[in-house]
Amino acid sequence: MIALSTCPGCGGAAREPVCEVNGLVLLSSMRESSLCRYEYALCRGCGLMYATRRPDGEELTYLYSRFDEVLGRADDEETTARQEAVSDEERASIAARLSKGWLVTEEGDPSDDAWMPDVFEERVLNSFHVNVVGSLVPVEGKRVLELRATTGFMLDVLRRRYGAAEVFAMPMSERHALIIEALNPMPTAMIDFDTLEVPFDGAFDLILARHMLTHALEPGRLWRLLTQRIPEGGYVYFYLENDDRFMFEARRKNLIGEQKAFHFQNFDLDTLARVLRFHGFDPVFIRHPRPGKSEMVCAARRDSRVRPMPMTPMAFESRLEMYRRWRELSVLSLPPEVQALFGSEVGAMADRALAAGLGAVGRDGRFALRKPLRVMHEAGYARLNEQKVS
Repeated sequence: MIALSTCPGCGGAAREPVCEVNGLVLLSSMRESSLCRYEYALCRGCGLMYATRRPDGEELTYLYSRFDEVLGRADDEETTARQEAVSDEERASIAARLSKGWLVTEEGDPSDDAWMPDVFEERVLNSFHVNVVGSLVPVEGKRVLELRATTGFMLDVLRRRYGAAEVFAMPMSERHALIIEALNPMPTAMIDFDTLEVPFDGAFDLILARHMLTHALEPGRLWRLLTQRIPEGGYVYFYLENDDRFMFEARRKNLIGEQKAFHFQNFDLDTLARVLRFHGFDPVFIRHPRPGKSEMVCAARRDSRVRPMPMTPMAFESRLEMYRRWRELSVLSLPPEVQALFGSEVGAMADRALAAGLGAVGRDGRFALRKPLRVMHEAGYARLNEQKVS
């Protein structure tokens, strides 16, 4: 494991611990592993919540080899993010299912082997990003790169409708690469999260970054990529990044369930803006585009005149208190076998929640929250644990 002594957002050393474990504790087979302990902390300088311990070498390879499992996805859950190599049979199936494009009419009730519903959903749900980018960034005649591309549709529209001169895609799986090749052929190279090396020459006027800040194992490499490949006045567009305050206060997501093995940074809107300024990017537009959702989008312009804006002590204390409450309610929402990892601390948590009227003691003598926080892929974790037992 790699230990971080300073914040990857601003370089500050002052921090407070906020959560010792990640979501791997939800897997019975992983509960005793040191990989469960990322020792998350909150930076006093910018407010970034980050893993102070991170996997490296064989440990990282191990996690990647079990990509879906460590995220709580059971074998029977279809996902477009699968990491394993695509078989010849699946390659032929993808080509056949996309032979009519992504717009397959519903009339006649076509079977799933005649189209790809997940590709259609991806394009429809994320189509608004093209309007946002096209309205904020002068794309005509420019070079555009997308990190973690899935279908290439944004790049294709920016090229065909907005006049981008060149577009390049870096998907995270072979399956995504096949989809891009079938629907929107363009220069493509698989992204390597360990190195973040871009095999395409030259600078990019716009880099689209899909859920990259949360997943950056070594954020310094991401910032070097952005600062070295985006010239002064160029843009980066971050999307599918979640506002952690919204995830807790509005969405009631379980903190430990959200801290997947590949989630290394958390932030809210103000923290995101501070981190960007620390790295010489002016956040010209940040917004939660979907009502009731935690997702944020952000367009930031490379500007050497931008100066850091450190967090105020009052803002830090508010954010620290949020994480303390989030951790307690998250632990109290977990099954008893996972709560046992927190020892006698659970009793004090339950007493505070009981005094606040947040739950009650049942006939079995155990405290239970009235509204427990939800764990992403909870059913998947249950099936995976059952599989290990059997």
